[in-house]
Amino acid sequence: MRMFERIVFLVLCFVLFALAVCGEPPAGYYDSAIGLSGNALRVALHNIIRNHTRVSYSNSARVIIADACQDPDNSSNIIDVYKNASYAKTDSASWGMEHVWPKSFGFPKETTCSYPYSDLHHLFACDSGYNSARSNKFYDNCLSGCAAYSVIGFPEYSNYSNPRSWEVWMNRRGDVARALFYMDVRYEGGKHDVTNCDEPDLILTNDPDLIVSSSATLSIAYMGILDTLLQWHKDDPVDDRERLHNDVVYNSRQKNRNPFVDHPEWVEAIWGNLVPTPTAEPTATPKPSPSPTPAIGVLPGDIVINEIDYDDPGKDTRSFVELKNISQKIIDLSTMEIVGLNGGSTSDYFIYRFQSHQLNPGEYWVLGTTADSDNVAAFVDETMVGVASLQNGPNDGVYLRLKSDSSVIIDSVSYEGASAHPAGSPDTGDAGTDSDTVADLSLSRVPDGRDTNDNSSDFKLQKSTPGSANADLTTPTPTGTPLPTQTPAPQIKPGEIVINEIDYDNTGKDTQSFIELKNVSNRAIDLSEIVVVGMNNQTPYFTYNLASNLLPPQGYWVLGTRDDSSSITAFINETMAGVASLQNGPNDGVYLRLKSDSSVIIDSVSYEGAGAHPAGAPDTGDAGTDPGNAMDLSLSRIPDGQDTNDNSSDFKLQKSTPGATNSPSSDIGTGLSLH
Repeated sequence: MRMFERIVFLVLCFVLFALAVCGEPPAGYYDSAIGLSGNALRVALHNIIRNHTRVSYSNSARVIIADACQDPDNSSNIIDVYKNASYAKTDSASWGMEHVWPKSFGFPKETTCSYPYSDLHHLFACDSGYNSARSNKFYDNCLSGCAAYSVIGFPEYSNYSNPRSWEVWMNRRGDVARALFYMDVRYEGGKHDVTNCDEPDLILTNDPDLIVSSSATLSIAYMGILDTLLQWHKDDPVDDRERLHNDVVYNSRQKNRNPFVDHPEWVEAIWGNLVPTPTAEPTATPKPSPSPTPAIGVLPGDIVINEIDYDDPGKDTRSFVELKNISQKIIDLSTMEIVGLNGGSTSDYFIYRFQSHQLNPGEYWVLGTTADSDNVAAFVDETMVGVASLQNGPNDGVYLRLKSDSSVIIDSVSYEGASAHPAGSPDTGDAGTDSDTVADLSLSRVPDGRDTNDNSSDFKLQKSTPGSANADLTTPTPTGTPLPTQTPAPQIKPGEIVINEIDYDNTGKDTQSFIELKNVSNRAIDLSEIVVVGMNNQTPYFTYNLASNLLPPQGYWVLGTRDDSSSITAFINETMAGVASLQNGPNDGVYLRLKSDSSVIIDSVSYEGAGAHPAGAPDTGDAGTDPGNAMDLSLSRIPDGQDTNDNSSDFKLQKSTPGATNSPSSDIGTGLSLH
């Protein structure tokens, strides 16, 4: 931008601020998006903001970003995003441009076609030292191993960093979140309509394992952590500084806007699980929605800390915390945090955020530690990463609270003293003392799940029963008899569950993408033991951990995608969060593996070529091609569930039947042929 243009724009913007106009999009800019939600809104916004004019990163971007991040108290300076420092716009040593979506996550080099590399909406002025410290870490709340990076003028706040993540200070975390929401919607793959340049599909995810650095340009790339960014958006609303950034970018050569600055409510409309209305359906009969309905919010007492073992003879090896859902609704554990307290109610020694899991009424969930749970590993549902051990007292405890509002205490337990209940807890009393001379003992609610809000009445020292009901037993004699008695479920074997049907390509925009699983064994299988992996040749492009659901023998389970399953939502049992779409080949595929041992491949399908079976898979062959010029067709195992380990023999192109038996069909559409 020439100096004269910069001066004219800034003077105009300051005048418009005085008239309360600056920050407003031009009339009609968002007309096609008004009244929409979910995927329909995402598509509309993408079409509005795509095809922008690329700005040269090396020649023009710094001048524009200097104006976009201008210090309101000194027009010759910038305010940086992390340190809140004010530097002269011309001071190239003190500040640089921060890519909030790190360029190594998908677009590592500036080229004439690298639109995200120089996209001004995710570039911010940044202190050079803080920029280096953040490097390419994803954004998340820092819970352990945190180094503080202070904020000028706000001693009560800091940025925090550990080896993998960076937590932005309170007054700028919303800015980076909304910049990333823009990137997710702006870049959906495909080509730039004007320049014909290939563009990446940028996806926000909750799975840190998908967020990988690469020296090569990626067609699909990930950034996160999505749930944290959604909370940061709420914590730090849009302000005039962010509106100025949006206006400067729009009035530069780039000429597009960040819709989530202009309309913050659209964040929830897209990522708030609002489902678009289906436009077409396969011919199968929809299955009823599962019951009970997942809870919207967790209330105090809905879920309790049901059992805790924190001390053993010698080295602790059986430490665990067992939760129980005592409500009548499904609870998403990712809405909560568990906190460890050391020596009273105010000194926490760990904060752990649960992974997403739907816990049914009456079910148990066992948490283990990283160092002290070796002898109960078979019973642990989730290991608390970063939590090495549980404190042994006195006056130690653990409690559950809402992730979205830390003042809402769900349940608390204080042991070896009654003073480790946090402020606001409904609970009081001392749960007792775990033995350090007898193994296999724990503090347990007796009767099982009982919660009078008085730990001293609710808990007894009992034989450990992680993952099962606490029986009312007399205090055990110190015999050291090995417990618990519960038998872990047998490990899933290759071939017990198969990928039975897959639809990955449709006419025009994909809207019917799904993966159907079938339990071909003679026993019920817990799907949470399985990970689904998408393959592009021999490179994974998504990894998804299935939620806990017990699939009966011969039962079906239909997985949908985030963006490409809108017309078959009635048939979807589980949407793969963070998985936007299924690749269209050639040599793409999907496989199932054990979560506990990634070398155990349960089943794999390779399509449009036989090169996407992972190492160690029992399967070979090419399942065929799903045509891009027809609807309601899928690659299906015929006969239903057949698995000879040869995809070319097992799969045929058939009419789609998600959630139902695959039947041989000869009429699959004009001009199409069976594989």
